[in-house]
Amino acid sequence: MVLTSQQITQLGIVHNPRQGALQPTTYNATVREIISQGKLISAAHFDLPPRGIVWVVSNEEFELPDTVTGLATLKTTWTHDGILALNVGIVDPGWYGPLAAALVNFSKYPFTIQKDAQFLRIAFHKHNRTHVAVAREPMDRYIAKIRDKSAKTADTFLDMAALSREVIDEIFTLPRWLTWLTRVGLTVAIVGVVAAILAIFVPIAWDAGKELWGWHHQVDQLQRDVDNLKKH
Repeated sequence: MVLTSQQITQLGIVHNPRQGALQPTTYNATVREIISQGKLISAAHFDLPPRGIVWVVSNEEFELPDTVTGLATLKTTWTHDGILALNVGIVDPGWYGPLAAALVNFSKYPFTIQKDAQFLRIAFHKHNRTHVAVAREPMDRYIAKIRDKSAKTADTFLDMAALSREVIDEIFTLPRWLTWLTRVGLTVAIVGVVAAILAIFVPIAWDAGKELWGWHHQVDQLQRDVDNLKKH
């Protein structure tokens, strides 16, 4: 059974609620912190570039009894703008703390994330008791964990620079013996080409030289004959 707004309030599930965030059967979590590359963004908004990744943490803390499971999804208006949340889904019974999401911009344009903007829509489902213990995650400690996760995450989806380097290394890094063999083969191929060129053009040059030498000898003989005729 999905809880109504009245039931969500009666059970005290949402701590530090924001005005206008409670819907008839859901609650819309709002942005408290924007974290990029492990650093808190102090500005009131952040422009997420195309393929950019950023983490956001909610203002609210959610205290789920062992009879309630939450289902968190990114707001439809954000998904329509090309934003995808990588890690939303089930909020387990017994959870007590804020919620966070890693957001990726799959659009062609920057997307502005405003602090206090509604970003997650959470529906709460009532079920039989699970007898799980409460898992409390204080806000400061939770933000520190998200900062650590953010620092370990690339600032863009599919880090193209790193991916390009890996592909180039994979293609062009060969075993030593194969590299040596490739070099020897290339050298042999070059020598073969040079030898083939010489085999074609050296005989032609030799024949041309012989023919020129013969013509030169005939010209000398004719010159001597002319000189003899002049004497007579």
